[in-house]
Order: sequence, then structure tokens, then C-alpha cells
Amino acid sequence: MRKKEIIKIIRTSVVSMVPEQKPLFDLNKIEFERLPVSLPSPRPRYFSGLALKAVMTALVILLSTTFLYVAWNKVPDDQIDPAWDGKEQIYTFSAVSATNLLYASLSETGNLPIMQPMALKPLDSNRLLVMDSLGSLNKYLNTIEDLIGKRDAMSFESLESDRQDYQVKLLFSTVDLLGNPIQYTMYYNETIEDSETSAFLGILLFKGSEFLLEGSQTTSDEETKMELIAYSSALNKTDYVKVEHKIESEQQTFEYEFVLDGETVQSSELKIESEAEDLKIELSMEEGENSCSFEIRRISEAGEDFLKVEYDIQTLDDNEQGEIMVTVVTDEISQTSVYHYFVSSEEQEDEYEEDRIEKDDDEEEDDDETGENEIES
Repeated sequence: MRKKEIIKIIRTSVVSMVPEQKPLFDLNKIEFERLPVSLPSPRPRYFSGLALKAVMTALVILLSTTFLYVAWNKVPDDQIDPAWDGKEQIYTFSAVSATNLLYASLSETGNLPIMQPMALKPLDSNRLLVMDSLGSLNKYLNTIEDLIGKRDAMSFESLESDRQDYQVKLLFSTVDLLGNPIQYTMYYNETIEDSETSAFLGILLFKGSEFLLEGSQTTSDEETKMELIAYSSALNKTDYVKVEHKIESEQQTFEYEFVLDGETVQSSELKIESEAEDLKIELSMEEGENSCSFEIRRISEAGEDFLKVEYDIQTLDDNEQGEIMVTVVTDEISQTSVYHYFVSSEEQEDEYEEDRIEKDDDEEEDDDETGENEIES
């Protein structure tokens, strides 16, 4: 059979299988409902280079801002919680401590024969090294007894002056080891000399007498320096105590120089540091060829206040360290008091007594009686 005949037979067969009637539905008119299609989760995409730069820039800005905030709000090391803050407090502490030291020193030399005779010193060749320095230490304990301890027991009050010659009246109130209230009254004028320097002139009323005060404060980019001199009177400028104040690290430093008849008798240094709400004082001084260091704290136990002193004495040949407990002992009959020293070291223990200046006198009564009195030289 030929090829053409085969194609014809297949075509005829296919045509015979197609129905003659039209289909029952038109595919073109069918409407299909769109069903939700679940697509596979997209792969995680990483930041593009631009987005990553934006995030890193924001992070750098945040960290820089935090660092600057902490830096700006951080108190410089030389101003961390100073014991005495502000010009008035520094002037007051300088004036009161210098006046107390001058008073105690002149009393010891006989220029102010108003203290009791000194308590007898033990004549023991084997006594502790520190015993030779207790006389000097005693002057400083008389100076700082009511200037050390809890700051909430101290107050400063600036008032309008009731003396025509002075612009400011300042009252400093505190308590001594026996709990007696002590008040110092200071009058002063301050003159601004230029943008960096101011001058101070005033008086401090103490023990019924007026102590003349002269001082200055100089401020520069590097430091602020205050210097004050307490004279026994306006007519005697050969006997005085000079004090210089400065701040170092976390400590305030007061350097003292006691001058008698125009010559320097002793130099010392007080460093004051805050411990919680209390004040700690470090006293350093030279005693002949001896170097003396005393760390002084005010302690309250069982309703009694006393001073705890840790000391370090260095000589050319020896070194001694120990502890001293200083209490106030009062004679009920005479109503006078002394400092009782209980000294202990690794070698031995010893006891000693020194005179104590009574500061809780009736100042108003003294003022009425003495008026413009000054200490005789």
C-alpha cells in the first residue's frame, strides 16, 4: 500500500471520531477562583554595605555621647568630696585652726600664761620615742579637737555684720569631745584686687580676745591658693601663725608655720580627708632630727568620744610605730580638764597627761567684759 493511501485512511478515521454537536460548555467563559498560594519563606538577607555603615555610625555616636557625659560629670581628682568646700568654709577653718595653734603655742612659751602648768612628764630612759613629741602633738589636738569628727555637727552661718568696720559676720558652730557646744565668731572684709586675686582682712573672737587676720586668695588655671596669717594682736606682728591652703588629689592640705619674735619655730602640715561623714586628719611635722607622722580620727563608742591616733616616728637611728587613745579627763572640783594619753606600741605601753584649752567659755560674757581686748605680747 502506498504512503498516500495510508495517510488518507488515518485522516478519515480521525474525522469520524469527532462529534457532530457543539460542546456543552465554553472554556472561554469559565471563571477560575484565585486560591491563596503558600510561597516558600525568603532566605535571610544580610545588611547591605550602606545599611551596615549607618548602624556602625549610630553606635559610635551613642558610645561617644556616653563617654562625654561620664567625663563631664566626673569630679576632677583634685576636687573629690573636699572636707571644706567653698571660700567661707576654707577661710573659717584656716582662721580657727591658725588662731587655736597660735594661742596654744604662745601659752606654752609663756607669752600667754593662762593655761595650767604642764603635767609632769615621766623621766624614764626607756620610754617610747613618741613621748618626746606629745607636747607638740598636744598643741595640735587643742587646735583641731572641735574641727574633726562628724561634719553634720558643724555649721556655718553668714550674717549681716553688726560691726561697722566689717562687711561680713560669720558664725562657726561645732562641739568638743565632751559634747559642749563651741562657737567662733569671725568678722571680715574681702576686696577684689583683680581677676585673679582677692584680699582678706578680719578678726576672730576667741577666749575674750581679738586675733587679727590677714590673707589673700589667688586663682589661676593651674590652682587656687589661699594664704592667711593670724596675729596675736594688731600691734604685734612678730608672733603669728601662717597657714597656706591647697588641694591635692582627694585631700585638702593646710601648711602651718609658727613664727615667734620674727623667727620660724615650727612648720607642720595637716591633710584633711573625708571618710563617709567623718573627717580624718594627717599631721606631719619635724621635731629636731625626728620626723613625726600622726593619723587622727574622732571615735564614738559607748556614748563617749575620744581621739584615736596612729603614729610613726622616725629618727636617725630608730623607727617606732604605735597607737594612742586620747580622752578628756575633767576634775569635778576645779572644772578643768586635761588630755589623757594612753600610748601603746609593740615594745611597751605608757600613759601621759597634757593640758587642754577650755573653749566653751561664755563668749558673750567675755565680749562684754573685754570689748576690744587684744592679747598682750
